[in-house]
Amino acid sequence: MAKVRLGDGAALALKLANLVRMAEVELVELSAEHDNKKATVFERDDEAEMYGVELPSGESLAVGFGSVLLGKGAHGVVGGLQVGLYKIFFHL
Repeated sequence: MAKVRLGDGAALALKLANLVRMAEVELVELSAEHDNKKATVFERDDEAEMYGVELPSGESLAVGFGSVLLGKGAHGVVGGLQVGLYKIFFHL
């Protein structure tokens, strides 16, 4: 559980899985237009295995978990591990 303090001073206790850290990432394995571009993660859809990301231009994209590279020193919670399938994603 994580304690989150709101602007009005109220505090909430939330599961880490329900929080998304707005992390800066690099986009990979996408179209030439978006490859190697910086973006900010603002949403995560575990069922669809997609992140919602925003480009500096303000454009939003849905990209697969495998299409983002975390920046140096970034951290998250590993989830989705499956024996034999090597399916790994990060909760940011």
